[in-house]
Amino acid sequence: MQLEEAFLERLKAGEGLTLKQVLARAKLRPVTIRLANRDIETARKLAARKGIGYQTYIKMLLHEALHRESNRR
Repeated sequence: MQLEEAFLERLKAGEGLTLKQVLARAKLRPVTIRLANRDIETARKLAARKGIGYQTYIKMLLHEALHRESNRR
């Protein structure tokens, strides 16, 4: 999880933009997806360990996966 780790390190060090600032600059569109309760609970626990919200954590994971897949092609 290179993107996530790099982002969290810079955030903890007080460098760069916060996620809130990055998201404010990005064009966002709300979406609704259905996830298994088990997956949401896992995301909540993992996000809490990192000190971030679970929705933010899920967005970070999705962004990383999309980036990784797009680089495979």
